[in-house]
Amino acid sequence: MSQPQNIKQTQYQNIPQAQPITQTQGLPQAQPITQTQGLPQAQVVKQIKSNNVLKIIFNLSTIRGEIISNMEYSPALSNPQLYMQFPDILFIPTIKLTKKMFADSNLGEDDIKKIFLSVSQFDNFISYINERFEIKPISINKAEKLGIIHSNVSFIMNLFFKKNSHLFINDKQYTINNYTWDNKYELIPVAEKNVPIVKINVDFIVHPGKQLSFIDSTRLNCQQQKNNIIADYHKLVGLKVPTNKKTLNV
Repeated sequence: MSQPQNIKQTQYQNIPQAQPITQTQGLPQAQPITQTQGLPQAQVVKQIKSNNVLKIIFNLSTIRGEIISNMEYSPALSNPQLYMQFPDILFIPTIKLTKKMFADSNLGEDDIKKIFLSVSQFDNFISYINERFEIKPISINKAEKLGIIHSNVSFIMNLFFKKNSHLFINDKQYTINNYTWDNKYELIPVAEKNVPIVKINVDFIVHPGKQLSFIDSTRLNCQQQKNNIIADYHKLVGLKVPTNKKTLNV
């Protein structure tokens, strides 16, 4: 009788060794691959259709002139390592964003940015402010009349693209001196959705490299003022505004 008992003990000892391998080593390795590598390509499309998106088309200029035109922004351009998984900046067109909404959160700047990048955090944030501030839903038309869309575009732009922020394009790093937005936006309808995509056009004035010195900033500001004066003059007399693509004096 002792031999069968030893056999049972041997089987009992072998089975636990096999079970953890299947439960803790096999499935977890497969699940993250499916969730973080396989699905995001499909989720990008779903996020655009099911969430509010701010689409930014930009030109990029240094003191030498415009070097990039009509490029679509993605969050990875601001931080390739931190934001690579996020395809869009998410946008709220009908609830006015204010700093007060984040005053009690003790969130850092990167944490606040992620609210407008992560779909789950974005949805939680909307639920939170709706409950906390008892916000009543309004239409897109009313939001336009109240200036909410314009105000929220400015909020997002100042959050992501303030002075000394960075852009990484074509393996090169640029430091933002400032940006210009013409205060216009386009509402792009999305099939079977009540909320449109908001599209804007922006000009970034940047300096190559990781840092922006006071002298670099001053030179960029002076050159930009000069360009604005030239552009205003050409518009005033009915002439075509020069593009200044890599033609400006250093």
